[in-house]
Amino acid sequence: MKRKTTKTVSNLFERFLDDKKLNNMTGATITNYRRFYSLYDKAIRIADIPIEDFSNDYLVEWYKFLGESKLKPSTIKQYISAMRVFHLWLYDEGYIERKPKSFYIKTEDNIPRYYSNDEIKLLLKKPDRKASFEEYSTYVMICFILATGVRASTLVEIRISDIDFEDRIITLRHLKNRSKAIIPLSDKLYKVLKEYLSEFVRESGDTYLFCDRYEKQISTHGLRGRLHRYCNDRGVEFKDLHAFRHTFAKNYIANGGSIEKLQKLLTHKSLQMTAYYANIFGKDLQIGYEDVCPLDNILVSRNIRRN
Repeated sequence: MKRKTTKTVSNLFERFLDDKKLNNMTGATITNYRRFYSLYDKAIRIADIPIEDFSNDYLVEWYKFLGESKLKPSTIKQYISAMRVFHLWLYDEGYIERKPKSFYIKTEDNIPRYYSNDEIKLLLKKPDRKASFEEYSTYVMICFILATGVRASTLVEIRISDIDFEDRIITLRHLKNRSKAIIPLSDKLYKVLKEYLSEFVRESGDTYLFCDRYEKQISTHGLRGRLHRYCNDRGVEFKDLHAFRHTFAKNYIANGGSIEKLQKLLTHKSLQMTAYYANIFGKDLQIGYEDVCPLDNILVSRNIRRN
């Protein structure tokens, strides 16, 4: 039964966010919900509507508005999905009577942007000793992402104490799903980090691994700016922050890594999310395939014996 209340949609949206925070929704996701809601209100003017007069009809209007915009289908899907979650919460809490319907939005599976091997070689050319702190630390950041595949939001939260050089592991404490993960520290990254810490950063456990020159935490926006400048200086087009993570996944698959292990490294909740990379970058599996294909190996062995 519908609750009796004089609350407005904007009041309940704040309650919706409070509920999500209690369920450990990340700050970045909360920010995105606020952004989507702001656009929803700007287009449909819903904020001051008493909840008794609110219904899923407004969600339909929102969908029509987005459909008439020049936004990409993938963006429209994101916008409508986020506000449908809000409507579902209103329904579950008894504020609206009907459950919001699903909206089918056709999107094409675009190949994620990534850096080519030639571009990566340019980016991984080690700066000389006269390089600025920003240039050298950005070089180390790229090494870190290409060795671990971490998200930018996780990268800026890593502290020196999260790196266990003795056991060769890295603890990721700020993941998208608010969980914690432990991933391996590769030999190459071990050497890069050791040199970086000895040259530029005091080895204090509370210090952020990637910080400004005053050892203060940098934001993902600041990280993006650093990577953009670094790429431009190396003559490489800066694609986006996530392109480095995509590059990690692409090369991991091309080098024969298992999907199950990749899922753990990327800290995906489901294997389906990780399998997406295998489907998108499937052509890379063709490289050297005859060397491991059972049929080819069996036939080659038979030919050798006959000769």
